Amino acid sequence: MSMLFNALVCVAQVNDDFSDGDLTNNPVWMPDVTGNWMIDNAQLRSNSLAANSAFYITTPSAKAINAQWEFWVSLQFNTSSTNYVDVYLMSDQSNLLSATNSGYFVRIGGTPDEVSFYKMMSGTATILINGVDGITNSANNTLRIKVIREGDLWTLERDATGGSNYFLEGSATDNSFNSSNFFGIRVQQSTASFFNRHFFDTIYVGEIIQDTEAPLLQQIQVTSIDQLTHIQ
Repeated sequence: MSMLFNALVCVAQVNDDFSDGDLTNNPVWMPDVTGNWMIDNAQLRSNSLAANSAFYITTPSAKAINAQWEFWVSLQFNTSSTNYVDVYLMSDQSNLLSATNSGYFVRIGGTPDEVSFYKMMSGTATILINGVDGITNSANNTLRIKVIREGDLWTLERDATGGSNYFLEGSATDNSFNSSNFFGIRVQQSTASFFNRHFFDTIYVGEIIQDTEAPLLQQIQVTSIDQLTHIQ
């Protein structure tokens, strides 16, 4: 899953494809409970065997303004109100279960089976971008998600095939928080049939990656003295 991130030349706050098999260095990941997370085939995988529970993992991240967050995720189950993932782009606390936590997160799943963007203020969540319903209404959901913040403007994009052909879920304006301490992942799971079915890869947090590749004209035909036709 490193085809995109190996090409990045900018310095990131977080840039991890888990190919080193190490959660303790470069960057340092901090699980809530030892053993709740592991690296499986160069991907971060959930490993909690506790039913009807929530658990998390975080890493220090100060990126907050004029930033890009991008990650690949595979949820090998149909999401629901008791089986979903919150990816915290910005969090003021390492404890993502804290009743006083504040920040911004992307929710994957929930009752609408969607990818949406939320603000968390002292433990109270408010939706800012309401994604298309039914996107994660599948037994196997593989997505790549990208969020960009330019000043106070946020955009949320996703590719429901795990590639980089992004669909714009929406945009929102909010400047409630302009600093961050952590990036993290929070999982809500119910029964044993959902255990070990959350996978994450190619996580990037850093400067906005500008698209500097010019369009490439493949073929053109002169149809008249003042008209050109692009041939597919």
